[in-house]
Parts: sequence; C-alpha cells; structure tokens
Amino acid sequence: MQDRGYYLARGDKRGYVAVDLYGEVYSLSRQIGVKKADLTKKLGDAQQLPSVEEAKNTISGRLTQQFKGYSNELNLKHKQELQPLFHAKQAMTQQHRQARADQKQMHENRWQAEEQERSARLRKGFQGLWDRLTGAYQRTCAKNEKETQKSLSAG
Repeated sequence: MQDRGYYLARGDKRGYVAVDLYGEVYSLSRQIGVKKADLTKKLGDAQQLPSVEEAKNTISGRLTQQFKGYSNELNLKHKQELQPLFHAKQAMTQQHRQARADQKQMHENRWQAEEQERSARLRKGFQGLWDRLTGAYQRTCAKNEKETQKSLSAG
C-alpha cells in the first residue's frame, strides 16, 4: 500500500483505515469490500497500528525528506550548470579590468606626450628671453592652455 501512496492506520470509529498522501482518510473495509472481522484475521489487532494523526505525521516527514532530497539534487544540478558561466564571467571580468588598465595607461602616455610637445614649443635661453620681449611666449602659452582645455574636455 505504501508504494501506492497509502498508509495503514487505526481509525477513530472504524478499526482499519487508509491514509493517502494528501491526508484523506478512507475506510479500508468499505474501499476493498471486506468485512471488519476478515480484516482483523488478515491484519491482526487494529490497536497496534498508528493513529491517523501519527500516520499523517509519518507521511509528512517522508514527503519533507523526499522534497528536500529533490531540492538538494536540483540545487546541485543548477550549481553544476552555472559553473561554466561563472568561469566565463570571471574571465570576462579579468579581460575588462585589463582593457581598462591598458586604456588608462594609454591615456597617461598620450597626456605626457602632449605635455612634452607643448613644453617643447617654449624656447629657452636667449631665444626664450627674446620670445618674452616680443610677446611670442605669451601667445604660445595661450595656445598651449587652449589645447590643454580642449584635451581635457575631449577626454
């Protein structure tokens, strides 16, 4: 009977009852069409059977264990299926971090090259002094500042 989802129990009014997985109680003698005396001969004393509440608790415990087993099995399956995706995510994260670091380094190198180019426009020595006297130094500084602002706003 248990293979089919029914559990034998002691009833309140009737001697033998069957309890299904949903907790429904069925009179065993009525369901199989056998008299109570014949059932007593075949099954023994009904008082030795668990009560209906005990049978329901047993069913509930077994179903809980079975569902926990299914849940654990499903969680393990999901974890195994997600493992390749997790590794791909980690690899992608590393690639993105490396790309951002490379881009930052490239920007820093470009900034330094532009700064050196702007600095090289300012002449030194007597030529620099001459540029200051003629105003070429101030024009070059203004041009450098505009390029710097343009570079900052574009970056």
